[in-house]
Amino acid sequence: NAEYMGTREVLTVNVGQAGIQLGNAVWMQYCAEHKINKDGTLVDEEGDKYFTTFYEETGAGQYVPTLA
Repeated sequence: NAEYMGTREVLTVNVGQAGIQLGNAVWMQYCAEHKINKDGTLVDEEGDKYFTTFYEETGAGQYVPTLA
């Protein structure tokens, strides 16, 4: 199936003030790379869906970080 995307996981652990700042910068970069606005909506609905490694869609159509 050409639409199949295998399961991928990324684990990040942020400790302390510097860790929190670094983690925030990483999530801001993920949003920029995958064209996700600050409110969780997509800039381009027709883009790739490979960002689902990092985000999941809510019932309201917004994308939030995946917490597993």
